[in-house]
Parts: sequence; structure tokens; C-alpha cells
Amino acid sequence: MKDGHTKNAIGNLVERIADQLKMFLQLNHLKFTGRTAIIVSSLITMLIVGIFFCLALLFLATGAVFWLGDWFGSRLNVFLIGIGIFIIGGVLFFLMRKKWIKEPFRDSMIRKMYEQKNQNI
Repeated sequence: MKDGHTKNAIGNLVERIADQLKMFLQLNHLKFTGRTAIIVSSLITMLIVGIFFCLALLFLATGAVFWLGDWFGSRLNVFLIGIGIFIIGGVLFFLMRKKWIKEPFRDSMIRKMYEQKNQNI
């Protein structure tokens, strides 16, 4: 009789451990999903803001080129100067991409991943 009771107790213990493990895995899956959703939404937001910023910069540069072209009397020369400025800016941006984009972006994602504010997911 004692042997059957011990087997039953061990079986119950194994079931409880399995249930706890399943719950732990489900909780971590939900936390990971919530954090991933926060990161992806931040990425999409940054992408949309970046696109609008680039469009605004493009329209501003085009307007400035037309205005300066009328002022100097030669739009072609001003367009060439504008293209040169954009090329120099692009090369500078490319050379500094790790410091200006990669590191701050990586740090931001790590901060969001370990953010304690939204733990109740």
C-alpha cells in the first residue's frame, strides 16, 4: 500500500513540475512576444518618421535650388552644387553610420528589450 501511495505522489509531483514548466514557457513566450511587438512598432514608427523627414528634406532642397537658381540666374549650376552637397552628406553619413545609426539603434533596441515598465504582459 505504501509503495502505491509513493508512486502516486511521485506521479503528482511530476505532473506539477510539467505544468509549472509549461506555464513558465508560456509566460516567457508571452513576454518575448510583447517585447518583440514593442520593438517592431518602434522600428515601423522610426521608418515612417525617417521617410517623412527625407521627403521634407527633398522638397526643401528642391525649393531652395529653384529659389537660388532664380537668384543666381542659373538653375543648372545650383542643381549641380546641391547634388554635390548631397553626395558629400551621403559619404559622410556612410562613413559615420556605425556611430550615428548602428550603435544608438542597437542600444535603443536593447533598452526596449529589457524595459521593466511593461512587465505585466
